[in-house]
Amino acid sequence: MKNKTVFALLATAVAASVGIFALCACDQRNDAVPVESSDMRQINLADDLRDDGLRIDRVQLVKKNSATVYARYEKPFSASVILAAFDRTGNEIGRSKRTLAGTTDEAGYFDFGFDSRVPMKSASYFSLSRASAETAPAPEIPDCAIPPSAEEIPADPAAENVSEETVAEPAETQSAAVAE
Repeated sequence: MKNKTVFALLATAVAASVGIFALCACDQRNDAVPVESSDMRQINLADDLRDDGLRIDRVQLVKKNSATVYARYEKPFSASVILAAFDRTGNEIGRSKRTLAGTTDEAGYFDFGFDSRVPMKSASYFSLSRASAETAPAPEIPDCAIPPSAEEIPADPAAENVSEETVAEPAETQSAAVAE
């Protein structure tokens, strides 16, 4: 009987300790980070965007076909970016493009709209990169690839001296004339 009482007291003490630890571990301040919810996703931010002062920690799925990012700027920033969504196997399932802009120490929420066929609930993580039009300069077209305009084509001096009478008829026309 004595062992059962000691065991019960010990179990109560352990349970109380765990409860106290759990209460102490919880931060009751207003600035505490809320518990993560299932609508939060991780994001991979391209190195060039990070170097330009853009900071984004996560993406939140708020509406059916959109994702919201919270962007912070450590430097003045303005660029067209692409947010790509990936499923758990790493396959891209959709992308959205928009411009992000802000000055030093600014922050804000930005919505990225996706096609209605993108299965947003299947998105495991996102990737944010600069839109390719800004990263790759337009290829230069060599002068020989551009056809000249009619004004740029030099006149053939030999063609100006040819009269209608000296122009040879095609062989078919000549053979038809001989047969008659």
